[in-house]
Amino acid sequence: MKNLKIVLLAAFVSLALAACAWADVTFEQPALVTTAGQSIEAATVDFHFQKAKVKSILENLARPDKLEGVKTLVIVPGHSLKGLGSAGIDETAELERVKKLVAAAVEKNIPIVCVHIGGKARRGVNSQPFIEAALEHAACCIVYEAGNEDGYFTDYCSAHNIPLITMAKSAFLAKNLVTLFPNQ
Repeated sequence: MKNLKIVLLAAFVSLALAACAWADVTFEQPALVTTAGQSIEAATVDFHFQKAKVKSILENLARPDKLEGVKTLVIVPGHSLKGLGSAGIDETAELERVKKLVAAAVEKNIPIVCVHIGGKARRGVNSQPFIEAALEHAACCIVYEAGNEDGYFTDYCSAHNIPLITMAKSAFLAKNLVTLFPNQ
């Protein structure tokens, strides 16, 4: 019984520290929302930005020059062969675009938020390079629980001191955006 109490107390403290770690994290508007892998989820994320009344610009093929006037870069990773085909690019060109965009954001001190809402469908070998590119310099990460069943985002964010927000449903995305992007 004593060991159980210790384990529960440790779990509670860990959760409280995690909540505190991201409670003070905020970002400025406008946000540039882009995909990494050309999945449709970037449009869904931008919809939630609009719902939260957070200024955003959706640009699926954003390049470094699109960062002018942007205060936060939001990258939505997820591989889509159909999306890549529609954009007229291959995986190599897409990954190169994302890496250049991330490098430019880092150079300009523009914080990066990784938002993974694709669940299991946007995880795996094809999506992994895009997820890694989005997370490498992330200041915060938001994921659906269904995309974190294996604890990948939890482990990565913990190891790299990145505040992580997990959500059970899409309805929670707009609520989190309101908190992360206070009106300015």
